[in-house]
Amino acid sequence: MSDLRRPNMSPADVSARYEYNPRTGIVLHRKNGKNYREFSPAGNFIGKHHYLSLCGTNFRTDRVVWFMQTGDWIEIEHIDGNTKNLKLDNLRPTKPVYERELERLHVIFYPDRLEITTTLPEATQNALRDLLEPFVTSR
Repeated sequence: MSDLRRPNMSPADVSARYEYNPRTGIVLHRKNGKNYREFSPAGNFIGKHHYLSLCGTNFRTDRVVWFMQTGDWIEIEHIDGNTKNLKLDNLRPTKPVYERELERLHVIFYPDRLEITTTLPEATQNALRDLLEPFVTSR
């Protein structure tokens, strides 16, 4: 499970520190600081994600900018899969695991049998089969 620690700041407090352009995805410092200049690029990459520092703690930039724009602190995914693309129209809330799995669920009703194709655990597949089996035999 991912770390959804949240900063002890409001979206307005974060916006007072960082300037975010939703069209370009660029995040800049709003004020001069000890190690940076006003309107210089903010944050850095750690692994495959970009991070910003808030109250001395690093937070993923995609979550921070979503928080700045919507007020919601949630898990975010990049639509194009590119974690460097921080444009607002490339970000969306991550679907819970069960929703992603259900999107990959394929059920085919044959006259004499039921075929389920999915990456769901075998126990879940068996429960689905038991649930749907009466629809096959009642045809």
